[in-house]
Amino acid sequence: MRPSPSALRRSLSCAAILALTGCTLPGMDDSGTAPSPSPATTSPQITESSDPGQSQQNPAAVLSFRPVVGAVDSLGPMPADTGSNGEVDEATWQRFLKYDCSGAASSPGSGPAFEKHDIACDTDEGRRYLLGGIALDASDVDEASAVRPDGSAQWAIDLDMTHGGAEALEKLTKETSEYNDDDPRKRFAIMADQKLLVAPLSQAVVTDGKARISGNLTEASATEIADAINAAAD
Repeated sequence: MRPSPSALRRSLSCAAILALTGCTLPGMDDSGTAPSPSPATTSPQITESSDPGQSQQNPAAVLSFRPVVGAVDSLGPMPADTGSNGEVDEATWQRFLKYDCSGAASSPGSGPAFEKHDIACDTDEGRRYLLGGIALDASDVDEASAVRPDGSAQWAIDLDMTHGGAEALEKLTKETSEYNDDDPRKRFAIMADQKLLVAPLSQAVVTDGKARISGNLTEASATEIADAINAAAD
């Protein structure tokens, strides 16, 4: 049985994705919004694994990787006093600020479509994201696997991309990794069934289609997230 996205979100609290998601990629460091945090407190990060054309938005995609174009540290409505950094038009940004993820019926998932943008609610971190179009989809992922790197007490997730997925991931991580760690645009979201799994920091450019998600992951949580990615990619 596929684990629920909400269960996955709970298992990823304080997780560091070293290569691909709310974490960091090869070239990404272990930090979240603060420099050089310990692995147990970093945001997920994505990195390139050391082991041997952006598509159009498709709301029906089962699995998708999407750049973050804006974020606020709140689940409830915000005062309309923050600019959008030029990534989106002001009207869309103000609608994003007013969107409420905090209701009892809310779950960590996609909010309403705002033409080219969607909202993802991260109830674990108390944050919501405004997402750009789909950069990778199910056809770009070959396999995800839970691994425990040699000499490490923690588990990680290795991602192997298809040929086309490797090119798309390189493009996505090149664009996102150039931002500072405290800039939400350094993140991208991995969504399954329109639910937010994780939004890692992109710390490096992944050039070979092999990325590693690492951090404070247990065998159970690493296996759950890898299984969810594989199920969504089938």
